[in-house]
Parts: sequence; C-alpha cells; structure tokens
Amino acid sequence: MRISLSRVLTVLYLSFLPLAAAFSQGIEVGLFLGGSNYFGDLSNDGVMLDKTHPAAAIIARYNLGEKWAAKGFVGYGQISGDDKNANTAVKKSRNLSFYSNVIEVSAQLEYNLIRNNYRYTQTRKVIPYLFAGIGIFNYNPKTKLMGEEVELMPLGTEGQGTTTYNDRQKYALTQICIPLGIGFKKRIGKRVSIGLELGTRYTYTNYLDDIGSTYADPRVVERASGKKAALLSDRSLETSPDGRTVFVDGDKRSIKKFNINDMYLMGGFTFTYIFPNAGMRCPKF
Repeated sequence: MRISLSRVLTVLYLSFLPLAAAFSQGIEVGLFLGGSNYFGDLSNDGVMLDKTHPAAAIIARYNLGEKWAAKGFVGYGQISGDDKNANTAVKKSRNLSFYSNVIEVSAQLEYNLIRNNYRYTQTRKVIPYLFAGIGIFNYNPKTKLMGEEVELMPLGTEGQGTTTYNDRQKYALTQICIPLGIGFKKRIGKRVSIGLELGTRYTYTNYLDDIGSTYADPRVVERASGKKAALLSDRSLETSPDGRTVFVDGDKRSIKKFNINDMYLMGGFTFTYIFPNAGMRCPKF
C-alpha cells in the first residue's frame, strides 16, 4: 500500500499539536554566537583577551513567568594558553602550552531583573537577567611537540597513574560545570528576540590546561608513558640557556595566584525565535 508524503506529514503534525499547544507559550529557540576564553595556570591570573576563540551554541528558553525562565544550552567553544605570553620569568621558563575544544550541555535558570511581559507584542523593554545552572562538558587538552599534535591526558605528565605517585589519578575528560552570568535581552519583533550574554563556567577540575600539581620525576614518567611524555612533563629544557632543566621533582607546576579550579568563559549574542502562544492551524498539502 502506498502512503503519500502529505498524509505522513499530516499525521505527524496532528500528533505533535497537543504537545506543542501545551508548551508553546513563552518558548524561544535560537542561537548563541560569540567567543570563549579560560582562566587557569596559563592565563596570567586573569583572562587574556588575545586568547579569545569562536564559540557557538543552540539555546532553548521556556519563560515560566514574567520573572523566571528555564534555558537549555548546547554549546561549543575553544580555549588555549601559552607560557610564551607569561608575565613572570618563572612561568616563561616553565614553557608549557595547551589548547582544547569544549563541548557543553547545561540547564540554566534565568531571573529577570525587571518583568518580562513576553506575551505582549508591544513590549520592547531591554530585560537584564542573571542566570545560574549546572552542566557537563567535555574537553581534551593538547599541545604541539616538534610540530606534532599530542593529547596530554593519556601521558600522565604529572605522574598520574604511576605507582610512584599513586595518589595522582588521571583526570576525566568529562566534568561538571556551574554556569553563572548576566545577560540582556530585547524583543525586536513579533517573533524575534536578541540579546547579549556573558557567563563563566566554574569547573570541578584543575586540569583544563593539564597543569594542576607538582613536577614528577621525568624518569618515572618516561617509564610509564614513554619519552614523549617525559619531554612534555618538563619543557623548561627547551628554553634553558645552559641546556639544563629549571625544575625538579616536587617543584610547583601549577603556579596560581588564586588557589581555585580552572574556569572557562563564554560571551556573545543571542538570537531567538519566539513561538506563537496559540492559533496553530493545520497546514494544507
């Protein structure tokens, strides 16, 4: 029996209609476009603007009322850092670097600082809001060694996974994050809203940049993971004027002014389509 495409689409539409009618009030779906950065051992105790990279996300917002909204966020960004840009001699001699893609999935709750009468098309106020939430993210710090891209986590550059340093375990590449931030949104048409948002993601790891503890004995690292791992565990030899490494086993590899976990940031513009509150009609085929 031959089934026409128009009949299939009609059945799917009618099946979706009751669900859409129930949840369509105050639903917005759109894009986030902007940049990402990071705060950690390779960011000079602050955010380096020249290390900002492109970021993008799909967002879905459900307005729970005039003061609250729930938002889903599925985003992608890039982060990086390099001791070549360091502001102290010790960090420059450390000579470490990294870069990583970050993929985030989070649920956020927005609080509008002024009432958002989203049901009325004549409303054109700029709505400032705060947001917080919880999410998971995936990352994978890498670096370059003699022009070759190398993944850092499997190498255990601080002795992770060895019997000598059995208190150090290899860090997970999927972690929890806590998004916190501020934004502004404005309705510019019957069905269109634009906004500006800046948020930081506090993470539950100190290893976004593969740096989190002290130097390990490179001989132990080499026995466990090979010569490449030993070379990347202490790169001070590459910049040492006398051909000797600057650091020894037990020296601090993580040199932070603030003893907190690493963070990454995402900021940019939002563009959303506001679904109609009612009046859905069956299409003609």
